[in-house]
Amino acid sequence: MRSPYVVYFLVDPRDGSVFYVGCTSQWGKRQKGHYGEFLRGKGNARKRERMQQIYDAGLKVLMWKMRSFRTEAEALATEAQFISQIRGLTNRATKKSPRVDAARAPTHGALPSIAVMASAALALPY
Repeated sequence: MRSPYVVYFLVDPRDGSVFYVGCTSQWGKRQKGHYGEFLRGKGNARKRERMQQIYDAGLKVLMWKMRSFRTEAEALATEAQFISQIRGLTNRATKKSPRVDAARAPTHGALPSIAVMASAALALPY
């Protein structure tokens, strides 16, 4: 059975740094959604600014699928853990408390290393 929930990173190809952590149950739609928000000037301003810098450099934003989960609670807990551990994120959740208390939600195993290649890396836009 395919895991419906995915935790993913938006990555700056200039230096390999993660600048956004997300969670979705609709991987294909979310990939297009980030680029659509950028084009329309909607959503997170800090994320849009970083994306603009990447595109201005003639590069594309990378979207790495880091881990899949069967339940939303597990995915949200892992997303919250990544957000709390990675400095310099553009996530809005870094300015307010995460949606899930990561200490109380179940996870399976340690978080994957950011340096490890993701299971699926895509470049935005299409």
